[in-house]
Order: sequence, then C-alpha cells, then structure tokens
Amino acid sequence: MQKIALVYSFKPSSWVSCQKIVSNLVKAYKLITDDYEVQEFSFVEGMDGFEFYKSFIGVRDFKPDYIIFLDHKPHPLYYLDFLNKELKEISHKPKFIFHLYGDFTLNFNEWSAMDKFIKNHEVLWYVASPRQKNLIAEFIPDGQIEICPFPVDPSEFYVDSKIREQARKKYKWEKDEFIFIFTGRLSRQKRIHQLVETFGKFIEETNAKAKLVLVGDTDKLGEPWLFKGEWEYEYFHYLQKVMDKIPEKIKSRIEFHGFKPNKELLHYYNAADSLVNISVHNDEDYGMTCAEAQACGLPAILTDWAGFSGFNLDIPNAVRYIPVRLSPQAKQIKLSKLVEDFKASVEGAKLDRKMIAEKSLAWTSVKNASTILAANINNLHLFTEFKPQMKVASQLEYYSKRNTFTNSKKQIFNSFYLKVYRHYVGNP
Repeated sequence: MQKIALVYSFKPSSWVSCQKIVSNLVKAYKLITDDYEVQEFSFVEGMDGFEFYKSFIGVRDFKPDYIIFLDHKPHPLYYLDFLNKELKEISHKPKFIFHLYGDFTLNFNEWSAMDKFIKNHEVLWYVASPRQKNLIAEFIPDGQIEICPFPVDPSEFYVDSKIREQARKKYKWEKDEFIFIFTGRLSRQKRIHQLVETFGKFIEETNAKAKLVLVGDTDKLGEPWLFKGEWEYEYFHYLQKVMDKIPEKIKSRIEFHGFKPNKELLHYYNAADSLVNISVHNDEDYGMTCAEAQACGLPAILTDWAGFSGFNLDIPNAVRYIPVRLSPQAKQIKLSKLVEDFKASVEGAKLDRKMIAEKSLAWTSVKNASTILAANINNLHLFTEFKPQMKVASQLEYYSKRNTFTNSKKQIFNSFYLKVYRHYVGNP
C-alpha cells in the first residue's frame, strides 16, 4: 500500500475560506484511503524548533510515496529545505503535490528557490479554476497542472425550505422581499463600496422590494499594488461615509450583519434569493462563498473575474456575469450591467434551487474532489524547471521590494501585471 503525507497547518488560517478549504481537502484525500495510507503532519507559521523538527522527522520516518502540501501558509520552501537533507540521507525520493492558492503571485522568490528541492522529482500542481490554471501556466509547465475545485461538504451546505422559512422570520425579512446577499471580507478589492452605491441607485430607480445583506467584517488590505494601503478600520469608516450619502429611505434596504460562523451561513444562504459578489481581488483564484451558496441553491451575480468564471452552471440565469476590464490605473467593473442584473433577478422567474445545488455539487463536492485526486495521483510528471517567466517574476519581486506588479513612479499597475493578470478577465 502506498503512503501519503499530508502537510498543512494544524493551526487554522486567519482566512476563514482557507480553513474550510484545507479541512475539506483533507476529507477528500481520506476518501481514497482504501488504496493509500494517509498520515497528517503539521507545519505551522511560527512553530517552535522542537515541533518543527518532530514534524519533518515524522515525514522522513513515514517514508511516504507522496508528500502533499495543502495549505497556503507557511510556504513549502522552508519545510522542504530541512526535509530534503533527511530524505537524501535515507535515499528516499518521494513525489510532490502542491495545492496552489491565489497568493501564489506574492511568493515568487520562494517558489523559484524551491526549484532545487523538487527538480527531477515527479510533481503535480493543483489549481482551483480554469483561469487560475492559465495564470499559473505562465510559470509552470502546463502539462503538470491540474484543476481540482476547493471542495464543499454537502453535509454543511444544502437546500432546506424549513431553514429558509425560519431564518427569514429570524432576520425579519418579509416573504415577498428579494434578498441579495454578500458573504466574506468587506474590502476595497471586493468593491463593497461600489456594491452598496450601485444597489442604492438600483433601489432609487426602481423602488424594488429588495434588500442587500452583507455578512462579514471589514479588512485593511486596500489595493497595495496601487499604493492604496489602509489602516485598521479605515475601510469600515469609508463604508460609513458611503452609507451617509445614501437617502434615508434606501439605507434601511442595506443591512450589515457582521461576521458569522459556518453554521449560520447555511441559514443565510437558504434565506436569501441571490448571491452577489463583484470582487476583483487579485487573489480571487476560486470563490469559496460562491461554491457554498450554489450548494444551497442560490443563483448569483458575479464579476467575470478569475475563479468566478468557473461557476457557470449552464442553467439560464443561474449565474449572471458582469464584465471586467483591466487597465494600468484600475480593474474596471461595468456597474451599469450590475443594475440590469439586480432588476432582472428581482423580476425574473424563480429558479429551481435543487437543480442549481445538484449541478454545482457535481463539480464542487468533497466526493468529486476525491475522484479527481484519485484519478490524477498516478499522473505526475518529472519536474525539470520552472518556465523563464518565473525568473523574471522573482527578480522583479526582489528588486522592487515585493512591489512586483507596480509602476512605483506612476503608482499604476505595470506591464507585468497586465501580462499575468490578463488571464483573469473574460476577454484579455
């Protein structure tokens, strides 16, 4: 029986979506345990020397056929640096699998330096969406990249009419009110300010019986590659100013519910009528909230950006996409289309939520992820080197002091950003 070592942080990430992703990937790998022996090893940011030593020595003694890195932090480089010496001493040559996240483009130096540890090993790189695959293929040979969605557990997210009825009573939403919902971090790159402003204009123009409900806390990420940094709570105060400009009669149609745990998100998704997410975040490799909302049968309004494009279900009006255009100054969203989609969603026929859930889960479920993992585990290729673009990126990252994608003199996106991130727009 072959052995699999799963390496990830036992301390949950501060990014809630990553907590769910890692947990569900572990579940997916454990579903193939009839053919493989699976052991888990912790690699935590800031772990003490003894625990770190115990972890990679544990991997050495286990002698796995596959070493699989599941988490986005810490970077695998630091683990492999120590583990490589131990494996050489016992003449053991494992295969490597890496699950890649949107923060891949923040760590070119680390990825480039890892070359010496994985060279001439069989390697597989997993991405979560087709457009992320196109972006990653700028740096890694395309034939070594496979797509595996970050999976959803159908026991946690599902369609339930009773939950819907109870939740709408709890949140005091009327039966005939159309509820648009956003869940996740409220941030500048997720364009919450534009979402709120545009919804306000939609209500002003139509007086539709609808609400916008935002579930999540603000962050301070800003838009660092355009030198738009933010202090703690700065975006929160900015959203308050945006709300202050909205007429009082419309403000009551916009609700901020703060952060909610997973169990409550099930209630929000069932109670709502449509997900809306106009994020153009640089790290939007997938869209965990999209997958979870669809598992609860929600139609969606999404930007045609990055991983969001992978949620098209081939069900008319189940997903409405808003065009995005890249320019050196900004990622531009066609907000007039958002107003049209708000209107079409409210006025359109009700969709079969169970059909949406079934179609979505056929791709995003833990079970399907496990099927993909099992099918590809014997399809690894010998890794020789990264593409030349990786060296270019690494040098840019080093000499620009991590402003890899910025023209610092003009404070705009540079040509390298436009080249790499063209893969995240619908019509590059």
